[in-house]
Amino acid sequence: MDFKTSFAENKQNLTRIWTERLYKEYENVLFHFSIKLVRPQIVITDSTSILGLWSSESRTISISRKLIEMHAWDIVIEVLKHEMAHQVVSEVFKFNEQHGTLFKRACAMLAVADWAASATGKLPEAVPSWREKSLSDEDERLLKRAEKLLSLAESANEHEAALAMRRVRELYEKYNIEHIKAAQETELVWTILTRRKKKTDIVDSMILSVLNKHFFVRIIHTNLFDAQDCEEYKAAEIVGTKQNVLMAEYVYHFLRQKVQTLCKEYRKKTGRSALQARSYAIGLLTGFIQKLDEETVVPRSSEQTTLVKICDKQINEFLRFRHPKITNKRYGASYRDSSSYENGKSDGRKISISKGVSHSSGSSGRYLSAK
Repeated sequence: MDFKTSFAENKQNLTRIWTERLYKEYENVLFHFSIKLVRPQIVITDSTSILGLWSSESRTISISRKLIEMHAWDIVIEVLKHEMAHQVVSEVFKFNEQHGTLFKRACAMLAVADWAASATGKLPEAVPSWREKSLSDEDERLLKRAEKLLSLAESANEHEAALAMRRVRELYEKYNIEHIKAAQETELVWTILTRRKKKTDIVDSMILSVLNKHFFVRIIHTNLFDAQDCEEYKAAEIVGTKQNVLMAEYVYHFLRQKVQTLCKEYRKKTGRSALQARSYAIGLLTGFIQKLDEETVVPRSSEQTTLVKICDKQINEFLRFRHPKITNKRYGASYRDSSSYENGKSDGRKISISKGVSHSSGSSGRYLSAK
């Protein structure tokens, strides 16, 4: 078998797998948003200029191969939803229009992302991202002040480090309350984290729970297909304001790296097994969570409590828009080695979030380590 034949067969296999997956995503979207449509033909094209296309005559949704090759799968899904919105206009509203009022209504029914709803069909080199938008002067000041406080958290003095971290949380608490009180428009964004794992490990679950409870964001556990290796992996979607998502994303990566480093040091120092190190990791995060729960943040007045509830309501409404069939997920942190667990709890209470959190140097939100 020569190279050209092998390449052609591989391309054909990928086309078949991707097409089957697109049919599955199509059905998932219909179920997710409780919409009834007759399934069309879905084809993958070699177009280098068109993201996707809906043809009412042939009842076909076309998706660009280049789109799949260039972008993560959640971007592909948004384009698919864009074309499904055209199908809704054509077959539900019984109207023939491109991107008018009915199309916008259909996009709302499918929770199509703003950038995808406004796309004209041409394939961009880079999909627009909320990260690229300039922060306001107020937001820049918030991040810079948080960065300065977190640099203090690197102090060897345990009490100074804990105080610095608490002040960061107080800063964000105050910022969110003042933002709502001023009746400023709140733009909610999201980013997706995936570690190319078939299961969400307990360390990830505990860290994500910390973000959900203490860092003004909501976490959605989901699955994400990877078109390059044709596998589905566990993923987490972080939802909130840009400033809160940036902070939560940084905290996630910091804690993940911190736990990994401390576990490695613990095994080297004690000679404990990998299973015992897992108990130690659970202890670390348990101790850290207990410390956060015990720390006192800025006391809220009745007015402030009401404003926080308004903020929560906005995020919850946004989540119901994006994920109308959302369900709550609980985790169980079981451990087998009591000694390692207790050692971890003690060390976990000493963890303080530190280092910088500037938006310009932060993580991209996707960290597929094998790519």
